[in-house]
Amino acid sequence: MKPSKTLIFTILLLLAVNTQFLWEGELGFLTFLIDFILFVCVVVLLVLFVKKGYKLVREKVRNRRDVVELVAILGILCIIAICPEGIIQRTDIESPAIMKASRRGVAGSSYALYLKEDGTFRDRQICFGVYDETGTYRISNDTIYFFSDDYQFDYAVMDSTTIRVHMKRAKDKNALSNAVYYIHND
Repeated sequence: MKPSKTLIFTILLLLAVNTQFLWEGELGFLTFLIDFILFVCVVVLLVLFVKKGYKLVREKVRNRRDVVELVAILGILCIIAICPEGIIQRTDIESPAIMKASRRGVAGSSYALYLKEDGTFRDRQICFGVYDETGTYRISNDTIYFFSDDYQFDYAVMDSTTIRVHMKRAKDKNALSNAVYYIHND
């Protein structure tokens, strides 16, 4: 029994939704476009489900293959509706975060800094796209030192509620020399 194009499309959509956390930080601005395409694919899948369901009921189709396909589409639509960010989460495969901090930028931008148990960090920036900066860190007293070629901040000073990060190379005198992240205790 050869799988139909609709069933293959449904499975590919499920894979795309469930692996999104792996590639969205690498695509930057294109992430929003791909999210829109995934949304359109879900709508198309919903239309196909209604169309095939109507055909199955109206024409009293007794073909087992059509029923299996309809159940598979319904199941995958339910999974996507219940877990829109995917069944597998980034936190399931990454080292747990020992500290989480965030800040808000202009135009609805948000930044989240995660310090992991294994000595790595991830700074997730959502501003006209999704960008992930990663590297390693070391804590000495109240100072966090960041080690990454691409990360814009060299070190941070923390207290009980904030992490104040300082820029590595402030060539422009008007550039942001530091930013304040607020620590979450969750």
